[in-house]
Amino acid sequence: MRTFLAVLTVLPLVLYAQQPKKQDSITPLGEVILYDDLLQKNVTGIVPSEVIGPKTFNDYSPADLISAVNQIPGVLVLSGALNTNRITIRGVGSRTPYGTNKLRMYYNNIPITDGGGSSTIEAFDLENMGSVEISKGPKATAYGALLGGAIILNPKRPLENETVLRNNFTAGSWGLIKNNLAFFHKDDKISLDVHYGHLQTDGYRENSRFERNGVMVGASFQLDKSNSLSLLVNHIDYMAQIPSSISQTAMDEDPTQAAFTWKMAQGFEDNNFTLTAISHEHRFHTSLKSQMALFYTYLDHYEPRPFNILDEF
Repeated sequence: MRTFLAVLTVLPLVLYAQQPKKQDSITPLGEVILYDDLLQKNVTGIVPSEVIGPKTFNDYSPADLISAVNQIPGVLVLSGALNTNRITIRGVGSRTPYGTNKLRMYYNNIPITDGGGSSTIEAFDLENMGSVEISKGPKATAYGALLGGAIILNPKRPLENETVLRNNFTAGSWGLIKNNLAFFHKDDKISLDVHYGHLQTDGYRENSRFERNGVMVGASFQLDKSNSLSLLVNHIDYMAQIPSSISQTAMDEDPTQAAFTWKMAQGFEDNNFTLTAISHEHRFHTSLKSQMALFYTYLDHYEPRPFNILDEF
């Protein structure tokens, strides 16, 4: 009886598919462009890319805006802690355990990837960014020789002839306190933005306290109709305790505990990072321009671990 009912159900569908209704006229359909509310694709640029804007950032905690990058298909962000992030694009970079490698990162067209090919996105407070643009794969070769792709951090910019002072304060569980103070100014010749950020949290797990202070200054000067000069200074100073990883058995017993060796050694990392850069842009034509950037990075890293002490300069 069940088989007979199934045949009766399928048979009319098959007959309808073989005898479609005739349409008297067909209306031609032009180009259709669909935009997602969260992701807006750059369909006009030379390099196809996907952009995360303020609408997506507003859906996440200001202390964990890096997770918003996971909204882009093919892009995966793994966060061990607030100070340890790894970004992979279509699997490229997955063999780097504790960092972002094999892709290029830019801040307002200034390269912020070091000479070893490593990019440190946690050195920037994404609350200061207007958008994050990602171009996947080798199609981003306009930004240099790379394999995984390119990440472009676009800062927040003031409106024309505007001077604004803004402050955003966030408080949360486990002693989370985050404050972001920003000053913007723009006129016909100068565009200036100054940011100060403070973030601290006791952490959910043992030995996971985190404290960071950062200052970022961005300025742009319009020298004439064809030449402009940009300046960037970014400095962060943070101390992050390391709870490290635990087994599944230990997690089932108490997910707040730190790894035994890291807890006994009270392991942490202390970082002082500074990036200074200056760039010059010259426009030969509306469709042709030249950009040159000179930048300097400084890192003082100190990390006591259970088995040794890592001291980098």
